[in-house]
Formats: sequence, structure tokens, C-alpha cells
Amino acid sequence: MMTKWGFWRKPFRHTFDGAVYSMLHLFPAEEQEALYNRLVFESGRAVSEIGLWHLDLRKASKVDESRIICPVLVVSGAQDRITPASVVRKVAEKYNEVSTYMEFSNHAHWVIGEPGWEEITEYIFGFFKNEGLIPREEFSSDRRQFPRERIPLRSETTLRLGEQIDTIPSIIQDISLGGVRVSFPRKTDVKKETSALKTQFELSFGLPKKNDNFVLECNICRMDYTGKGICVSASFRNPKEQVLREIERYIV
Repeated sequence: MMTKWGFWRKPFRHTFDGAVYSMLHLFPAEEQEALYNRLVFESGRAVSEIGLWHLDLRKASKVDESRIICPVLVVSGAQDRITPASVVRKVAEKYNEVSTYMEFSNHAHWVIGEPGWEEITEYIFGFFKNEGLIPREEFSSDRRQFPRERIPLRSETTLRLGEQIDTIPSIIQDISLGGVRVSFPRKTDVKKETSALKTQFELSFGLPKKNDNFVLECNICRMDYTGKGICVSASFRNPKEQVLREIERYIV
């Protein structure tokens, strides 16, 4: 397809033999035809912008990797003939500060539907869970039943990554007896901290008209990425009764 001059000016559709060779070769013969019949025309322009990116003066597919701060999972199939694993590995290397690379030896291009696809979905689900991208049960059922205060409070978040300990400024967006929602200001360099923000962190803060500084250990339930930075929802882990009493007085 890409050998024909002007291919980028019009939509195109793979031939059956081309689709089988490049994408569907791990499917049984009867499924190959059914899948091919579901294929629609693709954009020649989009294909040229991705496949021949070095010739695109507008750089439509260019991505500034320094702006990507969320966890990135890069999946490849060792038997992929159209996007070889060697190419996919370079994608993971591009986002090496935030990426996780996983190559499945018994898969090719159509990883979402090939025989054995369950193995891949289980791995992806585990990745989301480990990164705190799936709300935990206690967050949806327990934390939200408590009344909470939405007045922003200045705080500090302590992250531990191995022997390294980092304390960065943060802001409590809302707090209850069950948990807290914390954001990191845009000026904070949170990119390097992302790998530490996986399961737990320590939160230090003060309450209005109180001289004491309170410290709570938190379990991350959810992590959201916005243009302004990272926002984390967390439940408290073994909070001290005295701290909970002070929070209760504050929100009531």
C-alpha cells in the first residue's frame, strides 16, 4: 500500500492476504475471514504521518515525552509482523522514565483478540491495579460515606522509593475521617516521583487554629493525571485516634 505514490491522499483497505500475513496469522482460518470482513477503510494520511513521520514537515505524530508523567504500559507480540517487537521496544525506551514494557512470546499484532488474549488482559488489569489506577473497594464504599471538608490545606507528602526518601509540597483538596484527596501544584516536579506514588505515602499537615502538625499514612486508591499535575485519592492506614478526633472537629 505504501509503495503506491499518493497513497496518503485517500483511504485504503488491506487485501485479505495482506491482512492475514501481517495481522491475523495466529487465528484459525475460519476466524480470519470473519475478522477481515469487519475491517473498514483506514486513513492514508494517518498512516503516512505515523509510518513516514520523518518526511512529515508538520510533525503531526510527534510527542514530547518529557510531558508524559502518567504510567505507560507498552505491550508487544513477539510474532507481530506489521509492528515488530523491536520497534515497540523503542517506544518503551522513548518513555523510559514512566514506561513498563511487556512482550508476549505467543502473540502477534491482534493482541486483543488472538487465542490466549485472557493472559494479556489479566496482565493489563494487574498493571492498572499496581499503579493505583483502579479505585479500590474501600475507596468507593467506605471513604465516601464520611462527611468531608473541601477547604484546601497546605501539606507535605513523603515518598519512599527504596532507600530514597523525598518530601514534596502538596495541597489537601478535601479530607474526611475515611481518607483524603491530595494534589501537587503545577510547579512541583512530580514526574520523577511518579514511580514512588504507587501504593502508599505519608502526609503531614496542619489544621486551622491548631499549632500541632499531624502525620497520616495513606493507601492510594486512585490517581488522576491532569494538565495541572497529579491528584491522588487515598484512604488512611491505621490512623491514630487523636488525629481522627481533630479531623472530626475540623469538618464538623
